[in-house]
Amino acid sequence: MKRILIMILISLVLVSCSNDNQRISYPENIRYVNESVLWDTVEDATSYSIKINHTVHTLTDASFSLENLPNGTYDVRIRSHKDDLLSYFSPVLKVVLNRTYQTFEFVTLEDDTLSFSEIDGVSSYVLFHGEIELGTIQGHTIDLSTLSLSLNQLYELRVAAIYPTTDIIFSDTIYYHTYLNLDILVETTFDHTEVDHLDIQLNSLVVIDYVLYHNEIIPASLYELHENVLTLEHDAFHPTEEGTHYIYILTSSGLITIKINVINQSNPRLSSNDSVNYNNDDLTFTFELNGGLFIGLSGNTITLDDYQFSDQTLIIKSSFVERLLLENPSRQTIILVYQLSKNNNITMGFIFINIPQD
Repeated sequence: MKRILIMILISLVLVSCSNDNQRISYPENIRYVNESVLWDTVEDATSYSIKINHTVHTLTDASFSLENLPNGTYDVRIRSHKDDLLSYFSPVLKVVLNRTYQTFEFVTLEDDTLSFSEIDGVSSYVLFHGEIELGTIQGHTIDLSTLSLSLNQLYELRVAAIYPTTDIIFSDTIYYHTYLNLDILVETTFDHTEVDHLDIQLNSLVVIDYVLYHNEIIPASLYELHENVLTLEHDAFHPTEEGTHYIYILTSSGLITIKINVINQSNPRLSSNDSVNYNNDDLTFTFELNGGLFIGLSGNTITLDDYQFSDQTLIIKSSFVERLLLENPSRQTIILVYQLSKNNNITMGFIFINIPQD
């Protein structure tokens, strides 16, 4: 019995050695170059199998393009074929595809028409509400009123640009609602420099679903509805630009539009320090014009060529100071007068330039 077992083991070893002798070599020098996997050809090989993660492709060339695969990490192994003979699979080559794609330059909503910028190389555009696909978009605009959308709903819309690789780039979210327009317009005025919240007097009691401002949903924690007065906290509504702003209140009954005229009654002023030390460089001062104007500087023979004003910033050139010091080297202070105006009111102030003494 023992002799029989020994003979069986010897037979198995001989068969194994025979099979190994019939195998051909697997490819070597496997590398990833310019969206393709390349390898050195194997002598007498008639074809190759490339295994990418769990998918196997058979081919005759010593290269395989990955340009149709989406971004991700892939384990690549290759083996050689010679008629019915197969090599072992090669060691793993790990390939990371991390292409950078163009993003949407803009996505806009005007009435019911959603428009977006074109992206090169995209095979299709698809409209999503959250994670729900609403349909394919032909061209670069879509009339949302043609979609079968439920009434009294707020939709969080995104456009998906789908590449041939199936990679997807999403646009920013655009909010679109199907609430009934109640044709109620409430107008109010808000001086953002004097108050830190906004009270809006509504004409009737309502149940609020959402409050929208600048294509953003205002969190319910930032507003309060008491009887028929809606109060928006500082963090919910605090525009710094004067002009007309709109808030949209989506209620159980429909849409109420709030038109807000933002004003700023504060006078223009110098916001940076009015006294500076001269250090041989240009001097910079910052103003808050609050809708007013910078008229100019006067004093000590200063001219328009000696300073410039832009974006609420005044720059006094060092050449002006050097000129005065050349005339009077012992000068210790240069005093200038600035003038600002708003609503026909003039505001005047002083700038002190201190000259360090050696």
